[in-house]
Amino acid sequence: MGTQVSTSCCDCQEKTTAPSSTIKDSCQKVGKPKCIGLEVEPFRIPRYDDNLISAVDLYNVLNDGNKYSCYIHDPLYVLLLDTRNFEDYNVDHIQSAMHCTAVSSDFINQNLNQYNHIILYGTDTKLDKSRHTDNMVAILENYHLDFKILIGGYAEFHKRFVFMCNANVSWSRNLCECKETVYPSLILEDWLYQGSGEQAKNKHILKSMGITHILNITTDMGCIVPEISYLHIQLQDDSSSRLIDRFEDIFEFLDGVRRTKGRALVHCNLGISRSSTATLSYIMLSKSCCLSDAMYYLLHRRPVCAPNRGFFLQLGEFEEYIFGKSITDAGELWRTI
Repeated sequence: MGTQVSTSCCDCQEKTTAPSSTIKDSCQKVGKPKCIGLEVEPFRIPRYDDNLISAVDLYNVLNDGNKYSCYIHDPLYVLLLDTRNFEDYNVDHIQSAMHCTAVSSDFINQNLNQYNHIILYGTDTKLDKSRHTDNMVAILENYHLDFKILIGGYAEFHKRFVFMCNANVSWSRNLCECKETVYPSLILEDWLYQGSGEQAKNKHILKSMGITHILNITTDMGCIVPEISYLHIQLQDDSSSRLIDRFEDIFEFLDGVRRTKGRALVHCNLGISRSSTATLSYIMLSKSCCLSDAMYYLLHRRPVCAPNRGFFLQLGEFEEYIFGKSITDAGELWRTI
């Protein structure tokens, strides 16, 4: 068993229904919060030119957290084109990428307009100049198709997500039948991930990503990896469950990971409700932001996130403790998400 710093669901239910006195005492009853032991950093959703995509956003597009399916196995979801020279592509490339020289005119005429995303990358942000690259860009523009260019190119993506770069997994019309590894969503830069219980049991995923800590919010999954430190909160995904009573524990656990430069995975069974609530509570307190800002940020990083109504109302209550007033109509936000 991994190291556990948890209490059972019964312990949670025996606590009072308000956030702990430590959190209340640490939050000023004015417009600006005083966070527990954390220097508040500027908080914003990253914005880029319409034709650019960051390495983090591409990573999340290719992995878990989308609303409808595991899209990396859908050959018509993303067309990822490598514009580097063919020798570099053969040595190493982003999982599921296709080299631009492999795109035939027949393929273009029949398939190009079917893709949800078309993304090109070179060695860096600028596409590598070649006749094939110029032709591809000209074709995309001629068809009036939107496409994005990867910021920092292959070098940046490889530096941050080397576990998604290899020479073996390339584009295929049968890729949807493959069982390639699908990773959790990256929420906060390079250290905080959110995903499912299945991912939390996958030792290959945990090792590849360098996960050092896991926040496990399930009632039926143990803490199974001895090398990993756990906080296990045994709580049902039910509107009456009081996850707010554990927000201080969640903050202290996750902020300890941040301070020690570890990497944390937050999960429940599906990575949708309980884990999203925990992640939102940490973002709100650590980044000094209201519930609506935190929610829209998390939706940007993990579109499938959806706390149940009871958890949403608790997050609204938590916002009032942080800021001394209610800023977000939690019930209305829950109805519109």
